[in-house]
Amino acid sequence: MEHLKFLLNIRVTWIVQIANYSTGLWFTPFVPVFNVIKAFDLITDDFDDEPDDFLDYFEKTWIGEPNKSGTGRKKTLFPIEIWNVYDRAVANFPR
Repeated sequence: MEHLKFLLNIRVTWIVQIANYSTGLWFTPFVPVFNVIKAFDLITDDFDDEPDDFLDYFEKTWIGEPNKSGTGRKKTLFPIEIWNVYDRAVANFPR
């Protein structure tokens, strides 16, 4: 039973984190490709400095983790150019 409580607590925490950040992160596909990382950094600066599983996931998967050297970012699972729809939205094309 304790294991089930533990797993449910993890899931609830994840859902709360998604709800907290979804208001700021949903628009990243509509930012010009060259400004996505800057927009992500601005959004995440507004949140507290606690470690956060959802932001870590979002950064690893969609933005790219900062390199340990402090310059540039690692490759993402899905490159920004694939999921970004800024140019399509400006050209009035369907997403």
